[in-house]
This record gives sequence, C-alpha cells and structure tokens, in this order.
Amino acid sequence: MTDVTTNSIAFGGNTPLPANIFNNDKVYYQAVVKGLSGKVVKWAVMAMPKQKEAIVKALGTTSGNLSRLYSKDALDQHQSEQMLDVLKLYVEVCDVLGSTKKADLWLSISAPVLNGEKPIDLMDTFIGRKMVREVVNKIRFGDFS
Repeated sequence: MTDVTTNSIAFGGNTPLPANIFNNDKVYYQAVVKGLSGKVVKWAVMAMPKQKEAIVKALGTTSGNLSRLYSKDALDQHQSEQMLDVLKLYVEVCDVLGSTKKADLWLSISAPVLNGEKPIDLMDTFIGRKMVREVVNKIRFGDFS
C-alpha cells in the first residue's frame, strides 16, 4: 500500500493532525489514547462537508448534537479511533481518484461491487470501511476481477 498522509490532496496540508499519523502506528495510537480534540471534528466537518453524515454516524451522535463535540478537549478513545479511520479512508479515496470532487462523487454513488450500497453509507462502521477500503485498493492496483 502507498503512504497515506494528511498532506494529501484531500486536505492540501491544512490539517490539525500530524502529517505522518496514518503511516506511523505509534503516532496514531497515541492520538487515539490521548483523544482527539473536538476541534479536529469541527475541522473535519468543514474540510469534508459532503462526508458530514458519515462523521456523525461514525461518532455515534446526531447532526443536532455534533456541535457539542467541537468544544470537547478530548473525544473518548472509541470516537477518536472512528474519526481517524474515517479521515484515513477519505484521504485514501482522494489519493486514488485524484481529487476531492471525484472522491465525493464516487462515495455517493451506489456500487455494484458493494451490493449496490453507496460507499458513504458504509463508512459508519469499521467493517463497512473495510469493505470500501478493499474496493479502493482494487481500484488503486487495477484489480477488477
């Protein structure tokens, strides 16, 4: 797999996360244990507005309550891990497809390889993101078998 950094085209390097967080398990782990700041959630929603509902579902909240997370000093470990995994997958999709516009479109269209599900609708759980990630890797490596 290729390196995935927060400096990818997904965010243009404008991120409150360490650039190597998705390539360094220790940095990733420490961010999860410490808990991401609610400011990261706010930034992510602003950086990925078309993915807001996926973020809401992954964090186990509602759109109405999402703003309450923005002021938290630290999300719990579960929410931090969910948030990082959603961000990582979004970065991967953007990098493989070449732009946020293409990524947003691809995530919103039903995919036969996902039994007709839209990838965005599967991003609220780890197993759903695993399924989407497998398709993204097939696209990345040209494996359409």
